[in-house]
Amino acid sequence: MMDISIFSQNLRSKFKYFVAEFETLLYQNELAIIFIQDMGNVGPDGPQELRQALFPHTLITNTIPTNKSRNTGIILHKNWEVSKVLKHVSGGLTGVEIKNGNTILFAMSAYLPTALDAYGMPESFDSTKESDAKKRLTRSTPLLLSGSNLTETGYLAAT
Repeated sequence: MMDISIFSQNLRSKFKYFVAEFETLLYQNELAIIFIQDMGNVGPDGPQELRQALFPHTLITNTIPTNKSRNTGIILHKNWEVSKVLKHVSGGLTGVEIKNGNTILFAMSAYLPTALDAYGMPESFDSTKESDAKKRLTRSTPLLLSGSNLTETGYLAAT
């Protein structure tokens, strides 16, 4: 049995405050996966200070210069082998296919828009139908992990 620790955090442009916590998580679990969002103005390769502090672990980022908040990343313990990286052009989605031993999984960090909960459930939903995107994603990787910031909900705060 594998023991994988998963953590997701909106950094609110203050990644320096989280470095020690991330180091602890990576030290305590040799299969840790940390999903991060809103790294701030960090350049195309993400925050270099964070990358250097967490070495030899892997930091994969997806940033967009026009919106400092809408960027995402994934921190992987050094025991994960990265075989594929996918990034959405918006900066709001980063995905990696990773492997450890015989276990292969797909992990993605997503920055979801605020007040997403205000839209509710779709009027109709057929769980037996799969989207083409899901079929392509899960064809080679049946195990999927996702981390996101789900706390920015204007609808719940207003009710």
